[in-house]
Amino acid sequence: MVCLPPRLWTVLAGNLLLRTHHLMAQTQYWTSRGLIIHVEPDGSIVANASMSRPSIPMNAEHLLLLHAFKAAKGPEQAFDEVAPRMSREFFERLLAELVELDILVPVVNGGVDATQFLPASGLWTDLCEHYEMLRDTVRVNSYKSAIFQNVRGKVVAEIGAGTGILSILAAQAGATKVYAIEETELGSLAEEMFRANKVDDRVTLIRGNSRNVTLPEGVDVILHELINVDPFAENLITSIRDGKRFFRNPKEGRFLPYRIQAVCMGVSPRDTPTEGNRILRDVENLDGFYGVDFTPFRERVRAARRDLGASLFFRGDYTRVAPKGILTEECVLRDVDCHQDMSRVLDDSPVPGVLRVTDAGVLGGVAIFFKAWLDEKHILSASPFAPPTCWGFMVKELEHTLHVKPGDEVRITSRLRTTARSQRMEVNLA
Repeated sequence: MVCLPPRLWTVLAGNLLLRTHHLMAQTQYWTSRGLIIHVEPDGSIVANASMSRPSIPMNAEHLLLLHAFKAAKGPEQAFDEVAPRMSREFFERLLAELVELDILVPVVNGGVDATQFLPASGLWTDLCEHYEMLRDTVRVNSYKSAIFQNVRGKVVAEIGAGTGILSILAAQAGATKVYAIEETELGSLAEEMFRANKVDDRVTLIRGNSRNVTLPEGVDVILHELINVDPFAENLITSIRDGKRFFRNPKEGRFLPYRIQAVCMGVSPRDTPTEGNRILRDVENLDGFYGVDFTPFRERVRAARRDLGASLFFRGDYTRVAPKGILTEECVLRDVDCHQDMSRVLDDSPVPGVLRVTDAGVLGGVAIFFKAWLDEKHILSASPFAPPTCWGFMVKELEHTLHVKPGDEVRITSRLRTTARSQRMEVNLA
């Protein structure tokens, strides 16, 4: 049997007995449409169904079970197919494991069966992380301005609703219907937020990974905030490419944001300071932001703080580059239009680029950040020279350092590497 982290096995074992009678009943399952199977450098196989779930190593029995559930079917039918290769006890244990990880998805009528779906927990439900995003006025007001310009009278879907803030803003902006898609335990908080802000008559929570769900109707606008410090590290490309099926009219449907650039600047490593750890103490100040009632969120944070103490509010270091440490102009690494065919973006072939030097110094790394076009008027940037955001930006060291002077052109290559969980940017000297 595959080895999993002890904490994960504890969760699986605690739920296994409670769920066995469900697994062997009439529920049907299929293999997640969000599944990524990745071959590691050592030849091992790793699988992951979403950013909200852990990755696990796969063996032959796992792959056999995934093949058995390539189409929706009940456990008994699947067991008949694999019975020559495994015992019933082993089958039930393996099935429970893959269901817990959302690698096998409970389905009904061609979409996620919300009555059997197990919401994800962990990092993406961390209230501290979501507070950082909610208190980022640059982020939320940029989205708010674009939402109020583009959704009135429209049917809207949000991929990855989290606490529900963007879906609430869409309803307040005059959307006729909003479908908030969320696969984590935060879905229950989002529903409380919808009720607190009196938009629950227009906003419906859809539980599950967006790549596995179906919507009751076609939509006109798709909201998403799937952008990471490393711009494509939250499976943005694959999620957006799949999300096009939600549009009522694919030629007229609109993503918000609709364009994402991955950008870098050359930096001097010796001038790259870090910001210290910060403690979240001012959650009360959220009330009144954006014209939204944050009472449910505030109460959850209060309860968590009572239970867990100050450690809940601990946030690790993240890197910022001082202006004196930036040595080059911007270099666009990728420019992705969400409405175009994005399959070519996933090509991991190296793409050439040039860092044009503006200041003398020792070039030893690149600061990577994003620019997001919410619409034609609203651009959200995590550039070192833009108003600070919750994302900040990341610094990646180059293989070698170079002494540079103004006017130099340093050739680089970038790749979009696919891992077991997502895609990540790599930048190196050419």
